[in-house]
Amino acid sequence: MRIRRAPPVQTEPPTILLALKGLYMAGLLTYEELEQIAARAVYAHFDSGHVILAEGAMSDAFYIIVGGLVEAAITLPDRTRTVTEVLEPGSHFGITTMLANEPSFLELHAQ
Repeated sequence: MRIRRAPPVQTEPPTILLALKGLYMAGLLTYEELEQIAARAVYAHFDSGHVILAEGAMSDAFYIIVGGLVEAAITLPDRTRTVTEVLEPGSHFGITTMLANEPSFLELHAQ
């Protein structure tokens, strides 16, 4: 048996347009509308533990996860913190808070 080490693979994150096209709601938009959104979008990197959207804060952005995990948690009346879900690549958050002009009832932070 002969074994050799494979060269390391360098991966690039998907383009913003590709990430948008992967969302279920993309079917409601035209290609031109998706391009307009992508033109205004930016990549943001968050270190593990960084609070992306605090509980009670207003969202000024719509986030699409292209890599890593984001933990969503809520503080209960007895002040305990409960994780409601862990968002994976392809998931999104922030749009409801942004469009409804309501503060977030969840805290979202990078894993």
